[in-house]
Amino acid sequence: MDAVLVSKAAGALALNKIITAGHSEADMVVTVHTQLRDCEKRGVAMREASPKVLFVGNGPDGSNVADILGRFAAVTQVQDVPTVFAEDRFDAVFCGWKFAKGTWRDVLERAQKLDPKTPVIVLSHCGCEEQWIEALQAGAFDFLVPPYTSYQILSVLEHAIASRRSARAAA
Repeated sequence: MDAVLVSKAAGALALNKIITAGHSEADMVVTVHTQLRDCEKRGVAMREASPKVLFVGNGPDGSNVADILGRFAAVTQVQDVPTVFAEDRFDAVFCGWKFAKGTWRDVLERAQKLDPKTPVIVLSHCGCEEQWIEALQAGAFDFLVPPYTSYQILSVLEHAIASRRSARAAA
């Protein structure tokens, strides 16, 4: 039997029901993980249901974001973004603020050029209002600052996926 690929992010689509029920973040994480474990036990392949996420980063900006997402494609250099986009389509991109060569703006521009409907979520170490406005005006889907929580990351991912699917359906 093929290995079942399960991602923590696959539970993001069920997250909205949990949130509206008024559960705590810890309850949400446990519920999502329980649902994923149940799927794995039944042998349900999550390949199609799991969102395809690209993580572009190399520093502390996104360290626990990677832990929250679970399974994702990753690159550490801005110039590698076109290569991974040529190999696959992504439901969302999470990117750090600054790189050795380039910034979040370079990642955003490349992602928009390669696939304009892919939402890019910018991760920053500083929550300055000016940076938030700058990122959103440049076309970022969202702007997140630490501490990154499971609720925050999975909620933004859920909305990014819904936005991506709506854009695909409208095309």
